[in-house]
Amino acid sequence: RPMRISAFDSSSRRTTRLLRLAAVAVAALALSAVAFAGRANAFVYWTSPGLSNNASGLLGRANLDGTNANDTFESSVNYPQAVAVDPADGYIYWTTNLLGGTIARAKLNGTDVNEEFITGISNPAGVAVDSTDGYIYWSNSVPHGASTIGRANIDGTGINRSLITTLLPAGGVAVDSANKYVYWTTPGSPTNASGLIGRAKLDGSGVNNTFEFSLHYPQGIAVDSADGYIYWTTNLLGGTIARAPLNSPTNKNEEFIPDVSSPAGVAVDSTDGYIYWSNSVPHGASTIGRANLDGTGANPRFINVFLPAGGVATDNLSSVGGPPPTPTIAALIADVKKLGRSHRIERSLIAKLHAAQRSLDSIHIGKARGHLGAFMDEVRADRGKKIHAAKAKALINTAVAIRKALGCRAHHCRRPGP
Repeated sequence: RPMRISAFDSSSRRTTRLLRLAAVAVAALALSAVAFAGRANAFVYWTSPGLSNNASGLLGRANLDGTNANDTFESSVNYPQAVAVDPADGYIYWTTNLLGGTIARAKLNGTDVNEEFITGISNPAGVAVDSTDGYIYWSNSVPHGASTIGRANIDGTGINRSLITTLLPAGGVAVDSANKYVYWTTPGSPTNASGLIGRAKLDGSGVNNTFEFSLHYPQGIAVDSADGYIYWTTNLLGGTIARAPLNSPTNKNEEFIPDVSSPAGVAVDSTDGYIYWSNSVPHGASTIGRANLDGTGANPRFINVFLPAGGVATDNLSSVGGPPPTPTIAALIADVKKLGRSHRIERSLIAKLHAAQRSLDSIHIGKARGHLGAFMDEVRADRGKKIHAAKAKALINTAVAIRKALGCRAHHCRRPGP
């Protein structure tokens, strides 16, 4: 007799299949949101220099939404000005005037403070971290001598105090890891537009001291590689945040965010799409301001601070500590852009990733996996030829991790197709 399949059996199988699809859909939604889920442990930091002749300086910290502000995250600091964060290795760095000038560091939880991490620096005004390549940069500001940009390995070894010679005493420093440049400000005179922004390759070659010129006392500087802009502070009209496209520096806008009070530091959080700056008021209420990266929604009193603020930095990774987050398609697109390959190769790879993201957004999970598989196939075809073998391997591994999160079977995750 032929076997009968009961309505219960058929319904049970359909229910099981729907539950599996629902589980994958939940994973897909989690994957889309993962870039924001871990941000609860990310922070904005600032310095309050205090007096230059004693250890009265502070480092402050707050959540990225402005809550839980702690003005004394680090206290009794020797005149801190610039600040930078390396969440990859779990450290915060700042400049001091101890022993004539040092780079200090501490763990992101505030412990293991070392104010003599890098010594023998002359009046450092700026500091920046290149987490991608593992370097720290700083400015050696000498009022009547040869001013420079220095560099060391992120662990403090391999110190080169004169990697770049600047035209005039330098101020803030910023690193564009994606495009392999370091930038610095030269404030000039506070009474006229004599300031400059310089640029060089990360290895110190290709120095251009006048990448931007005729600026109104630029000090703090930040780079948003993702959107292709450079930001800096000015004393124009009492204080503004300025910006210019990285590929068209003459198209600057020095009144991008106006009505800022004597800003010293500026930082970009490209993950969540905000810009932060310090409003330093010597005898009034000083603050940390925030705006959207397009300049809208400006809030100059986003965080009230205890003392006049100086440098500003943000944590640009999605989480600090704990297991690494599931990689996202957006992160994979950014990795492709960092390859620096021809426009044709980059466009082809990114088109497949955009297609995967569109499928993911509409919960077409199989299609998303298929587009990722096509991306992996193209990377494999170019591996060791048009794409360096190690970088190709990293791209494939990231795509595999995303496909696993989307529910592919373990032995199929490295294969193309849904």
